[in-house]
Amino acid sequence: MSCVNYLITESENGIFNAILRGHVDFSSDPWPSISPQAKDLVKKMLNSDPKQRLTAAQVLSKHLQNI
Repeated sequence: MSCVNYLITESENGIFNAILRGHVDFSSDPWPSISPQAKDLVKKMLNSDPKQRLTAAQVLSKHLQNI
């Protein structure tokens, strides 16, 4: 495994673990330049409670037109 692949894997693992813990850092790049509506959508899609989490159908039918 090359050093580059290791760094990419570590970064992906870090993102995955942050999502599992319910902690996504919206203050680091590229998030400051992302609209508040888009960040809100991501938060709703990553909600750990499946009853409150948006479904793909909900995202496609209602939310994408607001971004």
